[in-house]
Amino acid sequence: MTWYLTTPEVLVLAIAVLWLGHILTEKIAVLRTLQLPPAVVGGLLTSILLAILQASFDWSFNFDYLLREPLLLVFFASIGLLAKFSDLKRGGTLIAKLAVVVIALLFLQNLVGVTVATLLDMPPEFGLIAGSISLAGGHGTAISWGEFFNERGVQGGMELGVAFATMGLVAGGLVGGPIAGVLMRFVKNGRPTAATEDAPKNIVRVVPLESNSMINAILFFAICSSMGAVLNGVMSERNLILPGFVTAMLAGVLIGNLSRWRGIHVEFDVIAKLGDVALNLFLAMSLMSLDLIALSNSLAALLVLLSAHIVLVTVMAIGVVFFVAGRNYDAVVISAGFTGIALGATPVGVANMSSVTTRYGASPRAFIVIPLLGAGLLDLSNATIIQMWLSWIAKI
Repeated sequence: MTWYLTTPEVLVLAIAVLWLGHILTEKIAVLRTLQLPPAVVGGLLTSILLAILQASFDWSFNFDYLLREPLLLVFFASIGLLAKFSDLKRGGTLIAKLAVVVIALLFLQNLVGVTVATLLDMPPEFGLIAGSISLAGGHGTAISWGEFFNERGVQGGMELGVAFATMGLVAGGLVGGPIAGVLMRFVKNGRPTAATEDAPKNIVRVVPLESNSMINAILFFAICSSMGAVLNGVMSERNLILPGFVTAMLAGVLIGNLSRWRGIHVEFDVIAKLGDVALNLFLAMSLMSLDLIALSNSLAALLVLLSAHIVLVTVMAIGVVFFVAGRNYDAVVISAGFTGIALGATPVGVANMSSVTTRYGASPRAFIVIPLLGAGLLDLSNATIIQMWLSWIAKI
């Protein structure tokens, strides 16, 4: 029997998943200690429940994902609108340093993937799929490259890619919080050491939402999304393809700073709050619908591969990123975000950072650095590094 969930039903379930996650994180001390995002907790538990129903009653579930992309655009538009050029300027040198770390990560992910896959008697191409293609690249990249490998006789590539990207998405949300908890021990007083005067105030106080303020915020989100789509069209004509949420964020940076420069009144607190709501709904929708049954066939090999990648990312986050980022509170938040983008996706990295900043305080610098690294640089660098590894594998 197949259950079809319409857009309103998916929205209702996603909100229920968030409530469940909040209740569990409030009641269970270990979840608070691990600083797991409520969307990850509730979403993962829901996907387990649906898998049990699927196995017990031969049920299947189809979800209407109509809202997911708009929610993602709203969130990244909010990140752009909240970004100040002064923050971007402060993050310039840091972004350059972390760019080198990201490129090294992509190379090492493929090295680990190919090595472990070979030891498990799997084709080396599977190692690439279970490397930067699925982890740093995410589901879209995994599907695209999976079809590429299928056409060249490496069967099962797309299924493996989707499965591994799914597992990485969950791992990125589970590992980032504990890493931040470990690193907070090395930060003086366990609180932000950098100035937080310019931090988004919504993170630390309740924001009153009035109808006019919300309408204005929605208008800004719509303008950013529209400008982002136009920018994507212009760039595609020049063979420069970026995800839609990246161009929406860039449009937000431009509009937000022009508004500040011209003295236009913008309720940035409301924008930040609505952006946070959009992120949590997006994550809940994504994680609650994981097809865990599809992962069971190759679970052992996938767990070995994933464990190796978790070790790699943990070592890099604690031993490299934290030190490169300055060994301060911002570095802790950036390390948590790095874990999310390295194992899962940019929204997971941002969710990790939100979980940390909600508890300890704002870090506006981190919320600029990680989306720029995870969305723009990582996608562009990954394509080049994958091509390099393909040429090396062909010579084996």
